[in-house]
Amino acid sequence: VRADLLMPWQNDIPVRIDSTKTKIECLDDIRKNVKINSKDIYLDDIVNLVFDQCNQTMIESSNHQLDKKMTWHQVKKLNNDELFTIGGHSHHHLSLGSLDKDELEYEINICHSLLKKKGDIVSAHYSYPEGQSRDFSTLVITELKKRGVECCPTAIDGLNNKQIDLFHLKRIMVS
Repeated sequence: VRADLLMPWQNDIPVRIDSTKTKIECLDDIRKNVKINSKDIYLDDIVNLVFDQCNQTMIESSNHQLDKKMTWHQVKKLNNDELFTIGGHSHHHLSLGSLDKDELEYEINICHSLLKKKGDIVSAHYSYPEGQSRDFSTLVITELKKRGVECCPTAIDGLNNKQIDLFHLKRIMVS
């Protein structure tokens, strides 16, 4: 789909989407402005805006292979495999560092309760959505620890040593 998209933060300057590169740039811009920078912009509103501007019908669900999610049966099976550990990752995949205490508690609590209720999983592992330094804070770490989380790696590129705190682990990204 080729389109000129106008987003609320673009000061009336539309962005032309006409290649894979411009699609990726647009998605990165949306992620930055919706998930990270603003509590006043809601993801559902942006999704509707994009579909409207592209003259497309909203897709409520898809049976496409790339859109399929794991079933809770598959999650339980994976959790029972000694080679895997299932952990939390929030409920709506928002930057936890941008949430106030009530929103943060909600995101973590729903995630933990669904893992327990649907997957019979109580996990000491978590992973910060997005995983950059802006996506977690002392408050986030405190709230995770209150719920029994013992380890939550970041997505910050780098190496670790044996003194690194388990809530600040870095990763080496593989392309």
